[in-house]
Amino acid sequence: MTDEQLHEWVRRARDGDAGCRNELLDSFRPFIVRVASRHCRRQLEWENDDELSIGLLAFNEAIDSFNPSFGRSFLSHAQSVIYHRLVDHFRREEKHRLPSTNVSHESATAIDQAVLEAERNTALAILRENEAARERAEEIDEYELILQNFGLTLDDLFEASPRHRDSRQRLTGIARLVADDPESVEHLKKHKQLQLKKLEAISGLSRKALESGRRYILALCVLM
Repeated sequence: MTDEQLHEWVRRARDGDAGCRNELLDSFRPFIVRVASRHCRRQLEWENDDELSIGLLAFNEAIDSFNPSFGRSFLSHAQSVIYHRLVDHFRREEKHRLPSTNVSHESATAIDQAVLEAERNTALAILRENEAARERAEEIDEYELILQNFGLTLDDLFEASPRHRDSRQRLTGIARLVADDPESVEHLKKHKQLQLKKLEAISGLSRKALESGRRYILALCVLM
């Protein structure tokens, strides 16, 4: 995933997509740990160090303040915001030594680009997986609602699924015949049932076998 795609996630979060914002905050926690630990010059842990909470708040702030016209990537911007919030924290607490002011800000906060790229790719991979999982869940919910129109549930599909592979393949083939036939599809939409007599003629299966597999065939037709 490119910087442009990451910037699109940031834009969605900034525009009010709470789910998108939470995904960004969760996925980039390793990035926050690395940046904050680098500036504190010690390894930080979520359970023990307030600096990570400050880093998380700073990352959230960076989502709201980022603008692609800045001419740098979002992660570079987030890194800078985290640095400044930690500096503010150190000054308030007066308990940490800050990096020498003789060192330029860029060199003091620079993270090796290869590491930055790897962290970005890891976090974005998690984002993609989570988004795909949400989409699958939404598709399943939609499928279950459609099945209800045919008097079926997902439990019916599981219960009606043949145990033997060859039986499942045979019934799947019949469902494909229905799904590929406009007349059969129209009948299915209108009457919410299969044309068993027609299927008996074109499939070669007995009426009893079709009746036995009716729920499974019907559920697959709806899916197809």
